[in-house]
Amino acid sequence: MTKVLLIAPLSKEYSGVRNYGVPPIGVHRLASFLSSRGQQVDIYDCNIHQQAYLEGLLQKNPDIIGISVLNDTLHESIELFIKLRERFPTTLLVGGNAEAILNYQELFENTDINAVILGEGERQMLQLCLGKPIEEIQGIIYRTRCPQITNHLLWTYYEHLDFIKMGWREYWKKNQELGDDQK
Repeated sequence: MTKVLLIAPLSKEYSGVRNYGVPPIGVHRLASFLSSRGQQVDIYDCNIHQQAYLEGLLQKNPDIIGISVLNDTLHESIELFIKLRERFPTTLLVGGNAEAILNYQELFENTDINAVILGEGERQMLQLCLGKPIEEIQGIIYRTRCPQITNHLLWTYYEHLDFIKMGWREYWKKNQELGDDQK
């Protein structure tokens, strides 16, 4: 059984700026789907829960934390993802909902989340809960990391470089000409 924490769209006041009376049905639908398949799922909704409630849920050390991201909640979601990664370096962090899907690059550039779930997300989240490797799950955009560049690796890129074919002499000559014009 995987421990999942789903976080409804965040905001400093409430996410339904002019329509407070709408609960985050997508988050609740996802939670009920995962729960019905044996996963332990908690929900944090800033519209009805206090910050202390979130802290209590975080003390359960969830295996997966997902945040539902909307356009007007993007900034708060990024801030929380950053705090969550500091506190839970090995926990799987995922984003979902419209803004995460449309603006996944902003999430990857500004946070250390693992993935963005595309579409409705039930199948993808269940597969994550069941331990399927993230790169094998359809409907997920996941972060891939570049290998660390070492001196040895960098040398393998340069060792066969033919400086003559690069035209460095022509560049040197052009730079001299441009330099002479500016005297």
